[in-house]
Amino acid sequence: MGVVFLLPLTSRSAQPEAEATIQPDNIRADTPATDYALKRRVLALSQNHPRVLMRARALAAQLERSNAEDWRYPDPMIGVTWSNAPYKKDLRFIRDQTPMTGIEYRVSQAIPFPGRLSLSSDLADLDAQSARLELAIEKNQLTLEFLSQVLLVRQLHRTYEATLLYGDHTRFVADTARTRYSVGRGDLADVSRASLEASRYDERAVRLKGMLAGRLRNLRYYLDYRDYPNPDESDSNDGRAYPNNPEEPIVNENNIDERNLHEPDTNENESHASAGTQTDEVNRNTIIPSEIALFTRQIERYINEIKSQEAFQVAAIPARSLQLGQQRIDQQRGITRQNLARMEYLPDFEVFASYRQREYVANDPAAGEDFYSFGISMRVPLWSALSGHNRMRSSEHSTRSAEIGADDVISRQQAQFESARLNYETLDRQLELFENSLLPRARQARDSARLSYETGRADITILIDAWNALYFLETEAIRLRVERDRALLEMAFILNFILPEWASAPAGHPGESS
Repeated sequence: MGVVFLLPLTSRSAQPEAEATIQPDNIRADTPATDYALKRRVLALSQNHPRVLMRARALAAQLERSNAEDWRYPDPMIGVTWSNAPYKKDLRFIRDQTPMTGIEYRVSQAIPFPGRLSLSSDLADLDAQSARLELAIEKNQLTLEFLSQVLLVRQLHRTYEATLLYGDHTRFVADTARTRYSVGRGDLADVSRASLEASRYDERAVRLKGMLAGRLRNLRYYLDYRDYPNPDESDSNDGRAYPNNPEEPIVNENNIDERNLHEPDTNENESHASAGTQTDEVNRNTIIPSEIALFTRQIERYINEIKSQEAFQVAAIPARSLQLGQQRIDQQRGITRQNLARMEYLPDFEVFASYRQREYVANDPAAGEDFYSFGISMRVPLWSALSGHNRMRSSEHSTRSAEIGADDVISRQQAQFESARLNYETLDRQLELFENSLLPRARQARDSARLSYETGRADITILIDAWNALYFLETEAIRLRVERDRALLEMAFILNFILPEWASAPAGHPGESS
């Protein structure tokens, strides 16, 4: 009796998305939103996520502080002095017996040694540059986490669907064995073995579905967030962080309520529920939302665009690494603080002018004349110089620490990049073997086992083992492909290529697109 139970391994298709509202400059307005849904989401994430806005606020604060330091100068001092020293005839030890009763007005202006305030302003500028790099690093880190979650969702989703599909095949084998047994051509052990394997696939499907639901919940962190006003916007009601109605759904740019991101489509539930059989205990719907399903399909193209960058090589690390840029800024900070410490050995000055108005004193032989005085005073760096060498050594240590840190960043990132590259190449060769050798031979072995079982030359164990081997190779290929793409994302993160080219420019003012 010939039995055909081979089913094609096809993935369930996702519904197309609605058109997005974000239109980057280099994407035509008439381009379908589905073509760049992942890029649009990454762009929105790198501009509007709370972690990015937190860094943007910090950058705005540092920029304001830098502007304030550029205009900082010591304020003038105004003093008023009253004195009462009347004329006395019996002052034997004072030759000048002129009475000093009167009032004195004094104006003074501190003058720091030239270069001191410029160095303080340079430090504030370096802090702003550091905050700018921290913002860019946060964007890259957030994008790497998001894309990694999308890859994991893709792996679990494809593995889950493969498990459902191979479970169907195994149940078909069990039904065939049951039919053969009913006509006296099989053994009850074959029926039990096939039913056991079908139940094992059901168990895997339940476990994978739970893992996928957990990953989808993690992914919601990157999709499900409130809108906060930009640093350059007022905190008026027009830019408030929360909608008028607390129950108002959180809507993304594709007009999808992301609070229900984890909930499956009801229509798909009904369509799959009609399948019957033992799989009714396993929810057979495509539990991944259509928007995320679109991301999982587009991420491969996203990664290929990253790989096509001309500077995607280890030699580009010194020029493109943001972490190395941070270390270089720390090095400049140390040099600036060292120069500022040297300023402690130099004096500061103060110029002053005063006007004294003398009052008339009775029986005073001298007339009450007013007089002016002008002068300059100098701060003598005496006590500060005693500890100046400690400040000098501290700044020297900071500078040297930053230099060592820069060398370490280059060495570490070169090692990480080369390790990820070797891992990528190894996984790519493995996938090539899977696609060109292992999977075709496994399918051939499955077909041979099926034919042998149908003709009675082999028992059901050989057929089930062939199906299990093919299932293992299919799921292993899915895992290897995700690991390969993850290695490429790690290299892109090191080289600052993780964002799309229209969003990977150096980080600017928080209110600007970058």
